[in-house]
Amino acid sequence: MKRALFVLGTLLVVQLLAALGLGRQGDLLASRSPQKPLLAEGAAAVDGLVVTDDEEHRVVLRKVDGRWQLPDYFDAPADGGKVKGLMDAVAKVKLGYPVGTSKEAAARFKVAEETFSRHVKLMAGDRVVAEFYLGRSAGVDRSYLRPAGEEAVYLAGLPEWHFPARPERWLDPALLKPEAGGLSSLAVDGLKLMKQDEEGWRAEGLAPGETLKKAGVEKLLSTLAGLRVDAILGTGPDPSWKPDRPVRRLVLTGEAGEVTWLMFEPEKGDFHVLKSSCHPWYFRLESWNARPLLDASAREALVERAETTP
Repeated sequence: MKRALFVLGTLLVVQLLAALGLGRQGDLLASRSPQKPLLAEGAAAVDGLVVTDDEEHRVVLRKVDGRWQLPDYFDAPADGGKVKGLMDAVAKVKLGYPVGTSKEAAARFKVAEETFSRHVKLMAGDRVVAEFYLGRSAGVDRSYLRPAGEEAVYLAGLPEWHFPARPERWLDPALLKPEAGGLSSLAVDGLKLMKQDEEGWRAEGLAPGETLKKAGVEKLLSTLAGLRVDAILGTGPDPSWKPDRPVRRLVLTGEAGEVTWLMFEPEKGDFHVLKSSCHPWYFRLESWNARPLLDASAREALVERAETTP
């Protein structure tokens, strides 16, 4: 009995020592975990970005005179804040131990050259400073990643959906914001609204018995300030948009000077077209985006007619 207890006690000691050794070895390995930067040169060196997705969509962004642009998308301005945030995120990525080191693993995690979610190139001039493939989601804000030219697959805090391959997803959504800011007058639907320092807004063009709706004016101003662009359709009109028959004409006078907006309703499609005299482009506004502006700028939304007694 004593011998059996001795043997069991010895085995327990051996197991404890082994567990302690493995734990120390794990700590040692963790402390020596490789932390290779994905972008060795830092975000400041990057002035170009190319993204391709698994549906063969492709977008190119370039930094020109300090501003990000979409050279293959009518040279439209990109959302600089979005690009900077993404470059900063890439610069923070450190590659630890791989989760796979074979072509089979690359295919399984969808980071192979033939099957991937995103193929990303970061450029400094004509030089590629980082190139990688993003694949399947690996949890919240994480994806599988494989650097180009390597077989190793890693986990990285770069969700593939942060890298859209469609140019409209990179477009500066606040393109129209400067034109709608600090307005001093606004002409629409036969009315001219003028801002008065102490009296709010007054209107010219009212018919007898009509008064200006203060709440309607405030609603229109907030709608103008919040308008966002969905896409660019080109630099020339399409006959199907009925460009000779705008459904709304607004003349805005403010921080950007006098600007004219024309809105068109195409014969087909669930969208509207907006042309600003400040820009060469025709903007696409999805109908859910255009409808609040059309409604808020309608005469009946701005004018109240006094009730007549019989």
